[in-house]
Amino acid sequence: DFILFDACFMQSVEVIYELRDCSDSFIGSSTEIPGPGAPYQNTVKALFADKSTVAVDVARSYYEYYASNYDERKDNSNNNWTGGVSISVVRSEGLEPLAEATNSIFTRYLNSQTTIDVSEIMCYDPLRSPSYYYDMDGFIGLLTESNADYTTWQKVYQNAVSYFKTTEKNYSAYSGGGMISMEGAEGLSIYIPKKNLTSTNTFYRSYAWYTAAGWDKTGLFQ
Repeated sequence: DFILFDACFMQSVEVIYELRDCSDSFIGSSTEIPGPGAPYQNTVKALFADKSTVAVDVARSYYEYYASNYDERKDNSNNNWTGGVSISVVRSEGLEPLAEATNSIFTRYLNSQTTIDVSEIMCYDPLRSPSYYYDMDGFIGLLTESNADYTTWQKVYQNAVSYFKTTEKNYSAYSGGGMISMEGAEGLSIYIPKKNLTSTNTFYRSYAWYTAAGWDKTGLFQ
């Protein structure tokens, strides 16, 4: 079984961890999806492929349809989408190990006095303020300075994120619209707490990921 999120920003670790018992795999985008949504004339065909690979087959059909027409938004419209696409597949069975590995990183590298420079992390919604969605792999790489702990963590991450493809840039409708670079994207977003966003921090504390990943031990959501 799989869930296809045909909506923007749904491939976030907080969301899919919350739904981990609802499906074997999750297909979605960590950024904004193309205006027309999924190309169902292509993805429906993929539904009848090998069931052991159906989630990746659907994601690949989604990506390849828009990637083949990608032209950095030249003559872009919902009838001729050239503004790019980003899509990934996350396996549910990889989420508990990912939470455990992330918990180990957070409890080792974060505390209430830690300052996180989000400008160094790939952001999936950079044209709006405040931004909420940052690349999870990039965040862990920053915390660990890509050391041996990061290498160990990344193996667990790659076991969870079984497929990821993106065009070089993607269109964002925020701030009047524009193309955003996908450099540094690895297909799964995470919320990083900011002291001035108290209500948002409170909201994210309600997710199971908050405790599973060890955020509750860091004091950063206060």
